[in-house]
Amino acid sequence: TFSDQLVNVIKHYFERLRPNNDPFISKHIRVLKTPHSFSFVSGHAATSFAVTTFMIATLKKYYKYIFLLLIWPILFAYSRIYVGVHFPIDIFMGMLLGIGVGFIFYKISILFLRKIH
Repeated sequence: TFSDQLVNVIKHYFERLRPNNDPFISKHIRVLKTPHSFSFVSGHAATSFAVTTFMIATLKKYYKYIFLLLIWPILFAYSRIYVGVHFPIDIFMGMLLGIGVGFIFYKISILFLRKIH
């Protein structure tokens, strides 16, 4: 939820058109979906990477192949470019934002759990 609201603030600050709404690009790309909100940064990438980062950080000592969870947000983020609703930089910055948010909330959860025990 935090990453989604942070993304909304960033989107309204930059007000970058999505590829499907940019008149110079929309004619040259595959458009499967036509949202009208702003593009930078990707909320789907930020949220999926935040959740995955938190899960990996929390569960890494219990599961050897936990890093395989990254397959889902990577494919999910790529799909946003494929359907013409994000530029690659929107996805990349959303990934970085999500990783940061996920890590920060992991650290907060560690502090919280230490206070409980």
